[in-house]
Amino acid sequence: MVHLSQIKRTDVFSKRDLIACFIGSITKRGKKQKSARFFNYLCYAIARTYGVDGVRFLQILLDNTRPKIFLSSKKIAGVIHKIPTPISVRKSYSMAIHWLIVSASKRVAAGGFEQALLGEINDLYKNPSNSVIKKRDEFHKLAYLNKPFLRYYKFLKYGFIFSF
Repeated sequence: MVHLSQIKRTDVFSKRDLIACFIGSITKRGKKQKSARFFNYLCYAIARTYGVDGVRFLQILLDNTRPKIFLSSKKIAGVIHKIPTPISVRKSYSMAIHWLIVSASKRVAAGGFEQALLGEINDLYKNPSNSVIKKRDEFHKLAYLNKPFLRYYKFLKYGFIFSF
C-alpha cells in the first residue's frame, strides 16, 4: 500500500483541478461565468441521473478515457519521427476533456450543447466503444507502433550530443 506522502503532487489530479480544467476547456470568448453555470448544470444532471457526485463521476470517467502516453514529433536526420513520451496527469486529463468536448460538439442537436455533452457522457458510460475511447485506443496503438523510435527520446530533452 502506498502512503499519501509517497505520492508526488504531479500524480494527483484533484476535483479542483478537474473543475478548473473542464471550465477552461468549455470557455469561449471569455465567458467563464457562463461555462461555470453550464458545468454546475452538468454535475447536477449527472447526480440526478446516476445518484452519485457529479465531479467524482466525471473524474472516474475521464480516468478511463485519458491517454497514458504522448507522441512528440522530432525531426532526426531529415525524417520526422513520432516518439512515445511520458505524459503528465494534468495534460492527459486535459486531452481527454478536449476529446469529449469535440465529440459532443459533433452531435449538437436541438437541445443545445448542454444536452449533447450530457448525451456524450451517458454514451461514454454505457457504451465502451464510444468515439472518445476509440480515439484513445488509436493514440495508444500509434504509440505502440512507434515503439522502435523510443531510442530517440534522449534527443527530445538534450538535442544531439556529439562525442569525438
